[in-house]
This record gives sequence, C-alpha cells and structure tokens, in this order.
Amino acid sequence: MHDGNDDKLTDLLLEVHSKITGKLVIVGDFNLPHLCWDENGPHLIENDNLSNAFVECYRNTYMYQHQHFPTRHVPNQRANYLDLVFSNEENVICEISNGCPIGNSDHDSLLFTISCEYVPFVKDKKRFLYDKGNFEAIRKDINKDWATIFHGKSTEESWLILKESLRGWQRVSA
Repeated sequence: MHDGNDDKLTDLLLEVHSKITGKLVIVGDFNLPHLCWDENGPHLIENDNLSNAFVECYRNTYMYQHQHFPTRHVPNQRANYLDLVFSNEENVICEISNGCPIGNSDHDSLLFTISCEYVPFVKDKKRFLYDKGNFEAIRKDINKDWATIFHGKSTEESWLILKESLRGWQRVSA
C-alpha cells in the first residue's frame, strides 16, 4: 500500500533530471514491489497506478536503470527489485553487485563503481581587480601622442606597443 506521496516520487525524479546538466546518479529504495527490472527495462508484475506512473516517468527521462536483480528477500514471499540505481549516462555505473544486508535489514546492499572524471579546482586563476584600478594614471597615460609613437611602425609593431600599454594598465590578482 502506498501513501499520499506517490505523485511526489515521479515529480521529484523529473525535477532532478531537468536541473542537472552533468552526470546524474540516483540510488535508493524506491519501494515499487510490482516492478522487476532487466536489461530491457521495467516489467509490471502487477498493475498499479504508482508503478505505471513511475515507468512512464522513467521512460520520459531516458535514464538508465543499472540494477537487474532482486534486493529484498523475505521468506515465503517473491523477491523484489526495490533498490534501484539510475543514471543519465549508460556507462557511468559499472561492476554492480549485491552484498550482504546491513544490520537487521531485509534488503541486500548494493556495491557499484561510478565512472567519473576528476576536474581539479584551479585556484590560481588570474582575475582583474577593476575596483583597484588606478584610473587617473590610465587617463594620463592614454592621452599619449599615439600618431607620433606609431609613425613609421608596421601594424604589428604598433599593435605590440599598444598591447604593452594596455597590459601595464591592468592589475591582476592570482
């Protein structure tokens, strides 16, 4: 039996999926005992509104569900596929297997590897400190007689002179 949060499950899945631009992995006990999963996707064992809504939501997100074996085992009951692993990229989850239940749980634990790349944070990126600029000095320096300075110079030589002046006006912080 499900409670009044049935719609919230599919709404939350759709919202999270729509807001993530990078890799997304969602893992949890989805408590959908009327679904079983294999490489071809979900299969309804019994027809119920929440399972139907969840399957439709799953298909609308084009996500992948990587876990294809039962994770809940209770004596004299059908084993269930309750604990699921979703991602928005096919190869982000690999080497998935089940482990022993933790504590008194009747759910298997899930063991898997998430394939992702590490992008280090670059702290020493240089940024211009516009609030620290000496605009009075820039105003004085910019009023040079550029025609005389550039006279007889090639376009490339003139650009290098101007570029060097521009760089001198910049203050940067590492």
